[in-house]
Amino acid sequence: MALALAAAATLCLILLAWPRLGNERVAFLASLASLTVAPVPLLTLSAPAKEYVVGTAAPEVTVYSYTLVLIAVSIWGLATGRAHQAQLVTLPVAYLLLASVFLWPTSTFVLSGVVSLLLACLAWIVGVTVAPIMSGESTARFTATALAGVAVVLAVPTWIQWLSGAGTDGFGDRTAGVFAHPSTVGKVAVVVIALLLPFTRYRARKVSATALIGVLIGASAAIPSLSRANIIGIALMLALWFAMGLDARRLRQLVLVTIAVAIAAGPFVREFLRRFQVDPDGSDRPELLAAGLRQLHSIWLVGLGPNNYVPTIGPLEPIVASTGFPVHNAFILLLSEIGLLGILTLLPLTIAIARAACPRARGIKSVEHSRALLVMLLALCFIAWTGWGLLRAPMPQLIMMACGALWWQATHFVPEVAPAKSQERRASSLRRAESSIRRERL
Repeated sequence: MALALAAAATLCLILLAWPRLGNERVAFLASLASLTVAPVPLLTLSAPAKEYVVGTAAPEVTVYSYTLVLIAVSIWGLATGRAHQAQLVTLPVAYLLLASVFLWPTSTFVLSGVVSLLLACLAWIVGVTVAPIMSGESTARFTATALAGVAVVLAVPTWIQWLSGAGTDGFGDRTAGVFAHPSTVGKVAVVVIALLLPFTRYRARKVSATALIGVLIGASAAIPSLSRANIIGIALMLALWFAMGLDARRLRQLVLVTIAVAIAAGPFVREFLRRFQVDPDGSDRPELLAAGLRQLHSIWLVGLGPNNYVPTIGPLEPIVASTGFPVHNAFILLLSEIGLLGILTLLPLTIAIARAACPRARGIKSVEHSRALLVMLLALCFIAWTGWGLLRAPMPQLIMMACGALWWQATHFVPEVAPAKSQERRASSLRRAESSIRRERL
């Protein structure tokens, strides 16, 4: 209900502001909102499933709010020539379509999973389409404000739940905010924070201040959820971000972030540490991992089909049947479902993203966006190694949109970042020398 209300309110605000904002900003806002705070199911296109099965997508082929937005924005991007490097997703799209016809079983589970991964490919196109809108100096404050607004929507419900002692059904005192599972809010926060980080380096003080506040709020959103991997991932991401290119301004921001996060985390430290003492292995994770590795030898080439792990492996592995969960490792789950052939089709896209995540690589125009992409990927890899939730829609779509946007920004955009103190002193010395030369000539 909370998610539906958030979606309805967001849609009304975007529609009311459309004439004033224009198509470009509305495309960005609609994409961001539908993938973060308003991923609401709209209708089901297939017969209802006989039973609910946990997977990377819904048991039925379902149209969500982000389904319509991603299709519309990607078509607009391709038609207007804004979708740079859209060909990078051609191979995975072709493989998903062919494998769903010739390699994988025909079921609503698989079809729903295929649709989810196709939408993730479209999200890359959406990311590179809206990236110029996000990056321009004239729209930087608007973008930073929108991202900070998403962070607020993520954080406020989680803290209200904690203060009221409501918690989340089936998860004790852990809070989930507008989502159904406590771990979702932290995963969304990782991506939102990564998109905000480059703006903290902008020359315009209002932009950098807004972005820094958004980072603080986004980090605080994950704390009441007590999701260990997400909280550690966010801490890792922020530590690496501030450590790279550390200067006086970044040091001040690091001190501020450290103090603010420490204050917010204070009431949860004991419970957070208790979770490690009571459940150091993460419940059934070791058994689920062992089951996944046992079955991998027979499915590694073409996979079981997206969203088809639990229905297929459940009858073969008692631990999967009893828990109803897939292997808690996103890398193994992805390999199990789309196979090595599917992984290979992702290589061109993976190489492009990896190159953009190397700040010293040739062709990098914005080091700050490259660093943001790098720290986001490292945090996501850590989270993916301990769970499978990053493959659950709409996380693949949100991650692909963020990767597309940060890839374009790192390789095409030169931001007006605040210079380091050494650069400021060097520029000041040059100005004084030029002024002295002009006086001598006069």
